Amino acid sequence: YACGPTVYNYIHIGNARPLCIFDILRRYLEYRGYNVKFVQNFTDIDDKIIRRANEEHVDFSEISERYIKEFWTDADGLNVRHATINPKATENIDAIIQIISTLIEKGYAYEAQGDVYFSTEKFKDYGKLSHQPLEDLEAGARIMVGEPMDFAVWKAAKPGEPAWDSPWGKGRPGWHIECSAMNWRYLGDTIDIHCGGQDLIFPHHENEIAQSECFTGKPFAHYWMHNGYINIDNKKMSKSLGNGIDPLKVIDEFGADALRFMLATGNAPGNDMRYSDDKVKAARNFANKLWNASRFIMMNLPEDFQYHGLPEDLELEAETPLEWFRTWFIWAFGHIHEADAAGLQAQYPASFAAIDTVMDHHGTWEDAVDNGLCSLDKGSHYDFDLIAARDQIVSYIRENEEIWPFSYTLILRLN
Repeated sequence: YACGPTVYNYIHIGNARPLCIFDILRRYLEYRGYNVKFVQNFTDIDDKIIRRANEEHVDFSEISERYIKEFWTDADGLNVRHATINPKATENIDAIIQIISTLIEKGYAYEAQGDVYFSTEKFKDYGKLSHQPLEDLEAGARIMVGEPMDFAVWKAAKPGEPAWDSPWGKGRPGWHIECSAMNWRYLGDTIDIHCGGQDLIFPHHENEIAQSECFTGKPFAHYWMHNGYINIDNKKMSKSLGNGIDPLKVIDEFGADALRFMLATGNAPGNDMRYSDDKVKAARNFANKLWNASRFIMMNLPEDFQYHGLPEDLELEAETPLEWFRTWFIWAFGHIHEADAAGLQAQYPASFAAIDTVMDHHGTWEDAVDNGLCSLDKGSHYDFDLIAARDQIVSYIRENEEIWPFSYTLILRLN
């Protein structure tokens, strides 16, 4: 489950970071063979949505539907796959009311003049995600009453606001309870992974845990993953500050792959990232290298090629990609020619000489890759020809079609 946007405005690249990070996570899990059910919600009822609707003199649903449509324009532009389910909070009012009713019955929530609040002091593990005791946490509720840390799970109707019938009178759900309800309805009592931006750790995710675990009596999530902020001019990029950058403008200038690579690799995913055009340009260059390597592979694969992954009996404990390559190379040719390493070196002296030359200069090789291997030629200042070494190795792979099923990833690395 990944917390989705509150749809009252366009997203910016700070909002795009979790979209890309958790899209990559989902793709990776599927690549590893997992069957992934991915839920990402839309918060389509909220104070900010109501405020925007009142300013424009339209129904709140017109605002939310407008910006859900704009969200998909941005997500599709970023090549983000749609989640398995993209539920809206307003589609889950019944589940929300059921959870709140159970929390009241168990003594974890209480009604006060049409509002319903969760009693944080009743949940002894409150603060376990943010690793802070209850007394040290600042109040994070959007509506507060009674104890300072209690937060609203149901808000009594106000004039001019949308409202739904409930056992406590007309009203609408609080922000935190919406995600608890959608988690429970679509993924069950306990989910595997819960994702979101680090700004949601407290109070949103902390409150989700409290509500959900008191409701079900079971652990809420096995793993939590959070991405860091994107900063611009040393300030967090946010809609409220008005310093957001439109992802489509970045895509138009640099391409979607460049923005995705920058958002995924510009910093460790849990850390803040300082945005700059130079970072996007560097990411674009790296993306182009991968695309060029991929094209090289696809142009040279046999028509009937099928990739089955690396064989189980190939043990790779090398510290560098080049050592990894040499181990693989000996293994692959050994399987084809039933020869030991010494015999292979005698049979293919030029190829092994090329590998050994590269390994002897592995620091220079890494330099070359960083600076663009394709820019090197025989007139370069290096004391050996990297292009010739690379081509010598590749030529042996291309001559032996039996190697191809094991070399897909290798050629990508080498190129």
